[in-house]
Amino acid sequence: MKSLHIKVIFYLLIIGAAAGSIGIILTILMHTIQHYAFGYGFHGEVSFREVVEYASPLRRLIVLTGCGVLVGGAWFVIHRICPPLVSIKQTVDDPTREMPVKTTVVHAVLQIITVALGSPLGREVAPREMSAALQQNYLRFFMLIQKHENYY
Repeated sequence: MKSLHIKVIFYLLIIGAAAGSIGIILTILMHTIQHYAFGYGFHGEVSFREVVEYASPLRRLIVLTGCGVLVGGAWFVIHRICPPLVSIKQTVDDPTREMPVKTTVVHAVLQIITVALGSPLGREVAPREMSAALQQNYLRFFMLIQKHENYY
């Protein structure tokens, strides 16, 4: 019984480290996109609001229009072609519903892109969604959970 507890703690530490790493990677992605979209350096303590204020009105218009076209088009494709998104709550409430990994990862990255380009859509949920979807496969790999037959 004691080895089971140690095993669970070990897997939880790995999952926690992976989730933290995903959060760090998504934050770096967001700041990199902001850097190129609004043309500011990575130096100093400047808030995103100040960076956007210093960008020209034309640049802001182009960035937000591009954001709408790129992300809107991608979300359209996700909702029309890809397996349906399953939220973390739905997966917890019904263990037979699994999060489609590729769709969830793309959805999370799109959330980060929209936030980086100035839209107030979903920065907090993206790392959690991506971590949960990837950890399902990790746990299945180590045979801690079973894959259900009615997987979307």
